[in-house]
Amino acid sequence: MISIGEKVETIVTTRASGAHGEYLGSSAATFGAARVEGMTFKVGSFSELGAFEVLHVESGLREVAADRWEMAVAIDRLAKKAKEA
Repeated sequence: MISIGEKVETIVTTRASGAHGEYLGSSAATFGAARVEGMTFKVGSFSELGAFEVLHVESGLREVAADRWEMAVAIDRLAKKAKEA
């Protein structure tokens, strides 16, 4: 089973809507935004090296991903926190 974080990661890295959810675009401060399973996430701008922020829009909760490879894990942590709130 694919996690919410993996779905969001797929959407924002391909910059396309599809079976996993809806791509909502990007901006100077946002690498990409996506709506998955009724939740909206914004992934902050990042380089291949270094930490960046991920935001759960509806709750305002934020997580820091240590690097690009931790994006899905950070989003999953956010989704869990948002569901518990």
